[in-house]
Amino acid sequence: MDRARFWRIVAESKAAMDPRSPEGNQGRQVSALRAALERIDPQEIIAFRDHLWDAMIDAYRWDLWAAAYLLGDGCSEDGFLDFRSALVAMGREVFERALREPDSLWNAFGDAGVEDVFFEGFLYVPREVYETVASRPIPKARAHPSSPSGTRWADDSELQRLLPTTWDRTRG
Repeated sequence: MDRARFWRIVAESKAAMDPRSPEGNQGRQVSALRAALERIDPQEIIAFRDHLWDAMIDAYRWDLWAAAYLLGDGCSEDGFLDFRSALVAMGREVFERALREPDSLWNAFGDAGVEDVFFEGFLYVPREVYETVASRPIPKARAHPSSPSGTRWADDSELQRLLPTTWDRTRG
């Protein structure tokens, strides 16, 4: 599985969302992702999980944690894992734009149909499907970095400077 196919599967799962109502959209997306992964070979499920994990590591950055902190009205380390899962679940365009412009996330998470900025369930689907299909535990993923990349913000004035639009929309 290449990265393009990974993102097509994410897009397919996202298409299951109902833009008229955010209620239940995470559940719909999890179900669609589960169905897509159940149709592929177990080795492809591992490859999907690896691309997902690579994206999670790419997004393990202080500027994105700052966005999660503002959008989620606070964000623990565990919460930031769930935020990054939600970010990947939003699809390639939103994900790649967020890596370039973290302040753009206000628009993405403010869209109709977005249920929450934290999406723990999306991250666990590949493991659950693999273990059901293969009848064994999924092999371990590569190690996660011990700390985010970039520079940690120190206070509200830095958050306001770093993410002016998100700051205004969440604090203004």
